[in-house]
Amino acid sequence: MVYQENDWPSFVVKITPEVTHKLKIPKNFLSGVVVSADTILRRNTHRMGRCWVVKMVTTEEGDLVFQEGWDEFFEDYPLEFGDYFYFRYHRNSKFGFTVFGTGGCEKEMGTLNGDDDSS
Repeated sequence: MVYQENDWPSFVVKITPEVTHKLKIPKNFLSGVVVSADTILRRNTHRMGRCWVVKMVTTEEGDLVFQEGWDEFFEDYPLEFGDYFYFRYHRNSKFGFTVFGTGGCEKEMGTLNGDDDSS
């Protein structure tokens, strides 16, 4: 399936202790989406921000998860349990993401561990 920009699929994940070391990709998100093991994550912003390469791994249960590199990605953000990740697939194994706080508003992330978004 070929997606147009406004049709790119997306998913939301609540931040819980279970997602601190790996993130399970929802199965229904994966229907019709082809991704490779090396995935690029970039913050959804009008500025060019830092990218993380996170490898997708298939678990023994058959789930696809962001795992290798996920710890570094997760630690770069001032996240709290109860916040939400919004991921949007852009194509070619690239995802944009936004973080929303427990109140439902986008979190101001600022400059993060070498991610200078001030330009």
